[in-house]
Amino acid sequence: GVWVRDSSAGIGTLTFADTASHPFIWLENLPTQACDVVIWTDYVPAGQTEDYHYATSDLKAVTFHPDREYVAGADSRDAYAARFSTNFSAGDTLVRTVEMKRPFAKYCIVATDLQRYEQMRDVNDFPPLESIEVRAAYASYFPNSYNAHENRPNNATLEQTYRSALTFVTDSTVQLAADHVWVDNLDSSVRLNLDLVDMRTGDTLSTARDLDIHYRRGCLTTLSGDFLTAGKSSGSITVDERWDGEYNIEF
Repeated sequence: GVWVRDSSAGIGTLTFADTASHPFIWLENLPTQACDVVIWTDYVPAGQTEDYHYATSDLKAVTFHPDREYVAGADSRDAYAARFSTNFSAGDTLVRTVEMKRPFAKYCIVATDLQRYEQMRDVNDFPPLESIEVRAAYASYFPNSYNAHENRPNNATLEQTYRSALTFVTDSTVQLAADHVWVDNLDSSVRLNLDLVDMRTGDTLSTARDLDIHYRRGCLTTLSGDFLTAGKSSGSITVDERWDGEYNIEF
């Protein structure tokens, strides 16, 4: 959208064009005015135009869609935002290339004790991996609203939870959980509690409490450890923040 600078007054909308070599926007028939242009783009299923994961009617408060289930870590949760200021002259058309950036950090939690768990299954009534459900609950404030005008989260909740199934990473590791976290340009962290539940019986198989997940915008933090057998062996948890030097990866 287009807003009068330093005002809440909206005066126009954007038109997007996207080719392999030159993604750009253009704006037409705007009055002479100093304006802020704010852009948000995210995923919607093919053939749909309605908001999907996010409610975006107010770019000063983009939120998770209230009528849809919270989906953690999915690639379709990806989004991009940008803002720039410009001066329009009445009747002019502005064509501008815009660099879009993700408003997120991302983390994933990986169990490295798959082989030990499978060995323990041979002598215990532990469930197969497809019968394990991961139940995650944030133990700290979790950002649940994003101000694209100011490029920062602007609200948080203490009640965010999600569930996930295990997915193989390698023959010896499985991903338990993953999520996107709205961020500003400062490093921050959230705390997370995990319960691994045997869906056959409803019994808790393993727990992990107060996992401290540090993150940075545009980067992936990986927590790895003996999550499947936590409490059943000595185990340990390793945090790979992948921020510095050769470990800095943008997702």
